[in-house]
Amino acid sequence: MSRLPPQSFDAEHVTLRLGLGLGAAIAVLLLIWLLKLLLPWLLLLAGGIAGWYRWQRHRDFQRRLYSCFYDCLPSYQGRISALDFAMAAHITGAQAREFRDARAQAYFADFEPTNHGDILYTFHHRATVPMPAPLSQGAVTPVHTAAQPLGTGQQTDNQAPNSTLQF
Repeated sequence: MSRLPPQSFDAEHVTLRLGLGLGAAIAVLLLIWLLKLLLPWLLLLAGGIAGWYRWQRHRDFQRRLYSCFYDCLPSYQGRISALDFAMAAHITGAQAREFRDARAQAYFADFEPTNHGDILYTFHHRATVPMPAPLSQGAVTPVHTAAQPLGTGQQTDNQAPNSTLQF
């Protein structure tokens, strides 16, 4: 076997290696210090971005549910069961029931239990509720108009001073 010749001790190479090693150590220490300083802010930023993304997804989901709900009203003549809504919105039955129950309270829907134990809500909208007849000549009409705010109308002889209705 051959032996490698002994290397000579060179002072320039030692100081260069020592300088590189010391520079690398200082860079690592600065990186650790910088991470320690910025880590809470980076975590806060990441949490904020994650929260914003989750809120956006929830808002889009709610918009989709409302859109599907309002599309179902005319399709089912205002009578919506949890199963119908769940199938139309592609959500679980519990989610459909919760959403539909909240809308039933908000819009004062009527309900009727079915033979299968489900509750069928009837939502009244313009297609199912007749509109009131227009006011006739003898009916009570407001004194003000859209262009004229309340309390600024001219008073007539047969009108009381604080009255807002004309008979």
